Amino acid sequence: VLGGYGYDLCSLDSGWSVGAEGDEYGRIIYDSSIFNIPQLADHLHSKNLKLGVYIVPGYFANDANKTVFDTNYSLSEIGNGHNNGLARIDLNYSHPGAQKWCNSVIDQFAQWGVDMVKLDYVTPGSPDNGVNLLKDNSGIVVCFHNAIAQQKRQIRLDISWKLSRDEPYYTIWRTNADTIRTDQDLNGGPGVQT
Repeated sequence: VLGGYGYDLCSLDSGWSVGAEGDEYGRIIYDSSIFNIPQLADHLHSKNLKLGVYIVPGYFANDANKTVFDTNYSLSEIGNGHNNGLARIDLNYSHPGAQKWCNSVIDQFAQWGVDMVKLDYVTPGSPDNGVNLLKDNSGIVVCFHNAIAQQKRQIRLDISWKLSRDEPYYTIWRTNADTIRTDQDLNGGPGVQT
Protein backbone atom coordinates (compact mmCIF):
# COMPACT_ATOMS: atom_id res chain seq x y z
CA VAL A 1 0.00 0.00 0.00
CA LEU A 2 2.72 2.51 0.93
CA GLY A 3 4.64 1.94 -2.29
CA GLY A 4 1.55 2.83 -4.30
CA TYR A 5 1.71 6.33 -2.81
CA GLY A 6 5.42 6.81 -3.44
CA TYR A 7 6.61 5.83 0.03
CA ASP A 8 9.30 3.20 0.38
CA LEU A 9 10.55 3.68 3.95
CA CYS A 10 9.00 2.44 7.20
CA SER A 11 10.84 4.11 10.07
CA LEU A 12 10.49 3.10 13.71
CA ASP A 13 10.70 5.94 16.22
CA SER A 14 11.87 5.52 19.81
CA GLY A 15 10.67 2.47 21.69
CA TRP A 16 11.94 -0.33 19.42
CA SER A 17 15.13 -0.95 21.42
CA VAL A 18 15.93 -2.14 24.93
CA GLY A 19 16.05 1.07 26.93
CA ALA A 20 18.70 0.73 29.64
CA GLU A 21 21.63 -1.22 28.21
CA GLY A 22 23.06 -2.71 25.06
CA ASP A 23 24.47 -6.11 24.15
CA GLU A 24 27.77 -7.47 25.50
CA TYR A 25 29.61 -4.83 23.40
CA GLY A 26 27.37 -1.91 24.33
CA ARG A 27 25.57 -1.87 20.99
CA ILE A 28 21.90 -1.00 20.76
CA ILE A 29 19.67 -4.09 20.76
CA TYR A 30 16.06 -4.52 19.76
CA ASP A 31 13.33 -5.45 22.20
CA SER A 32 12.14 -8.76 20.76
CA SER A 33 8.87 -8.47 22.68
CA ILE A 34 8.06 -5.47 20.45
CA PHE A 35 9.86 -6.12 17.14
CA ASN A 36 12.30 -8.68 15.83
CA ILE A 37 14.21 -6.22 13.65
CA PRO A 38 15.76 -8.76 11.23
CA GLN A 39 12.35 -10.39 10.64
CA LEU A 40 10.68 -7.00 10.20
CA ALA A 41 13.40 -5.95 7.74
CA ASP A 42 12.95 -9.18 5.75
CA HIS A 43 9.18 -8.67 5.66
CA LEU A 44 9.49 -5.05 4.50
CA HIS A 45 12.15 -5.93 1.92
CA SER A 46 9.84 -8.63 0.51
CA LYS A 47 7.37 -5.81 -0.17
CA ASN A 48 10.05 -3.54 -1.72
CA LEU A 49 10.06 -1.34 1.38
CA LYS A 50 12.96 -0.22 3.55
CA LEU A 51 13.40 -0.16 7.33
CA GLY A 52 14.60 2.79 9.40
CA VAL A 53 15.44 2.90 13.12
CA TYR A 54 15.70 5.79 15.58
CA ILE A 55 18.73 6.31 17.84
CA VAL A 56 20.19 9.00 20.08
CA PRO A 57 23.86 9.92 20.66
CA GLY A 58 26.15 7.95 22.96
CA TYR A 59 26.42 4.58 24.62
CA PHE A 60 24.23 3.47 27.53
CA ALA A 61 25.55 4.69 30.89
CA ASN A 62 24.97 1.16 32.24
CA ASP A 63 27.41 -0.23 29.66
CA ALA A 64 30.53 1.67 30.80
CA ASN A 65 32.42 -1.51 31.75
CA LYS A 66 31.69 -3.35 28.50
CA THR A 67 34.28 -3.62 25.73
CA VAL A 68 33.87 -2.22 22.21
CA PHE A 69 33.46 -5.09 19.73
CA ASP A 70 36.77 -6.47 18.40
CA THR A 71 38.89 -4.12 20.57
CA ASN A 72 40.36 -3.92 24.06
CA TYR A 73 38.72 -0.51 24.69
CA SER A 74 36.14 -0.26 27.43
CA LEU A 75 33.23 2.03 26.71
CA SER A 76 34.27 4.22 29.64
CA GLU A 77 37.60 4.81 27.84
CA ILE A 78 35.91 6.08 24.68
CA GLY A 79 33.37 8.25 26.50
CA ASN A 80 33.87 11.84 27.57
CA GLY A 81 32.13 11.29 30.93
CA HIS A 82 29.14 13.46 30.04
CA ASN A 83 25.73 11.88 30.70
CA ASN A 84 23.46 13.58 28.17
CA GLY A 85 20.27 12.91 30.14
CA LEU A 86 19.11 10.22 27.72
CA ALA A 87 20.72 7.43 29.81
CA ARG A 88 23.71 7.75 27.45
CA ILE A 89 27.32 8.86 27.76
CA ASP A 90 28.66 11.02 24.93
CA LEU A 91 31.75 9.88 23.04
CA ASN A 92 35.25 11.34 22.92
CA TYR A 93 35.71 11.47 19.15
CA SER A 94 39.49 11.91 19.40
CA HIS A 95 39.71 8.37 20.82
CA PRO A 96 40.05 5.71 18.06
CA GLY A 97 37.65 3.45 19.96
CA ALA A 98 34.81 5.92 19.40
CA GLN A 99 34.86 5.29 15.65
CA LYS A 100 35.16 1.55 16.25
CA TRP A 101 32.04 1.66 18.45
CA CYS A 102 30.07 3.57 15.79
CA ASN A 103 31.30 1.05 13.19
CA SER A 104 30.14 -1.87 15.33
CA VAL A 105 26.67 -0.34 15.80
CA ILE A 106 26.25 0.24 12.06
CA ASP A 107 27.68 -3.21 11.25
CA GLN A 108 25.03 -4.76 13.48
CA PHE A 109 22.27 -2.64 11.91
CA ALA A 110 23.46 -3.76 8.45
CA GLN A 111 23.35 -7.41 9.56
CA TRP A 112 19.76 -6.86 10.69
CA GLY A 113 18.82 -5.35 7.30
CA VAL A 114 18.37 -1.73 8.43
CA ASP A 115 18.28 0.78 5.55
CA MET A 116 18.12 4.09 7.42
CA VAL A 117 19.25 5.49 10.76
CA LYS A 118 17.53 8.53 12.25
CA LEU A 119 19.92 10.16 14.71
CA ASP A 120 18.02 12.53 17.00
CA TYR A 121 19.16 15.07 19.62
CA VAL A 122 22.07 16.33 17.52
CA THR A 123 23.55 19.69 18.54
CA PRO A 124 23.93 22.55 18.02
CA GLY A 125 20.19 22.61 17.69
CA SER A 126 17.94 20.09 19.45
CA PRO A 127 16.64 22.11 22.39
CA ASP A 128 17.36 20.32 25.66
CA ASN A 129 13.78 19.17 26.16
CA GLY A 130 14.55 18.35 29.78
CA VAL A 131 17.81 16.54 29.05
CA ASN A 132 21.46 17.61 29.36
CA LEU A 133 22.80 17.87 25.80
CA LEU A 134 26.28 19.10 24.96
CA LYS A 135 26.34 22.40 23.08
CA ASP A 136 28.11 20.59 20.23
CA ASN A 137 27.85 16.86 19.63
CA SER A 138 28.31 17.13 15.85
CA GLY A 139 31.08 14.53 16.09
CA ILE A 140 28.45 11.80 16.37
CA VAL A 141 27.17 12.68 12.89
CA VAL A 142 30.67 12.34 11.41
CA CYS A 143 31.26 9.12 13.38
CA PHE A 144 28.10 7.44 12.08
CA HIS A 145 28.68 8.79 8.56
CA ASN A 146 32.16 7.22 8.54
CA ALA A 147 30.72 3.96 9.86
CA ILE A 148 28.10 3.90 7.10
CA ALA A 149 30.72 4.74 4.45
CA GLN A 150 32.65 1.54 5.26
CA GLN A 151 29.51 -0.58 4.79
CA LYS A 152 28.66 -2.59 1.69
CA ARG A 153 24.97 -2.14 2.52
CA GLN A 154 23.53 1.21 1.52
CA ILE A 155 22.25 2.94 4.66
CA ARG A 156 21.04 6.52 4.82
CA LEU A 157 21.62 8.82 7.78
CA ASP A 158 18.91 11.29 8.80
CA ILE A 159 19.73 13.77 11.58
CA SER A 160 17.53 16.00 13.69
CA TRP A 161 16.15 18.24 15.17
CA LYS A 162 16.00 22.00 14.86
CA LEU A 163 19.64 21.88 13.75
CA SER A 164 21.81 24.96 13.47
CA ARG A 165 22.09 26.37 9.96
CA ASP A 166 25.25 28.30 10.86
CA GLU A 167 28.76 27.39 9.73
CA PRO A 168 30.68 25.24 10.29
CA TYR A 169 27.75 23.04 11.33
CA TYR A 170 25.65 23.34 8.20
CA THR A 171 28.61 22.02 6.19
CA ILE A 172 29.05 19.14 8.67
CA TRP A 173 25.37 18.23 8.30
CA ARG A 174 25.37 18.63 4.51
CA THR A 175 28.49 16.53 3.94
CA ASN A 176 27.76 13.75 6.46
CA ALA A 177 23.99 13.19 6.44
CA ASP A 178 21.44 12.35 3.78
CA THR A 179 18.75 14.56 5.32
CA ILE A 180 18.74 17.18 8.05
CA ARG A 181 15.82 18.50 10.04
CA THR A 182 16.13 22.19 10.79
CA ASP A 183 12.85 22.87 12.55
CA GLN A 184 10.09 21.61 14.85
CA ASP A 185 7.88 18.53 14.60
CA LEU A 186 4.88 18.81 12.33
CA ASN A 187 1.71 18.25 14.32
CA GLY A 188 -1.90 17.89 13.27
CA GLY A 189 -3.07 21.19 14.73
CA PRO A 190 -5.71 22.03 17.34
CA GLY A 191 -7.91 19.12 18.34
CA VAL A 192 -5.84 16.52 16.48
CA GLN A 193 -4.13 13.87 18.55
CA THR A 194 -0.60 12.99 17.49
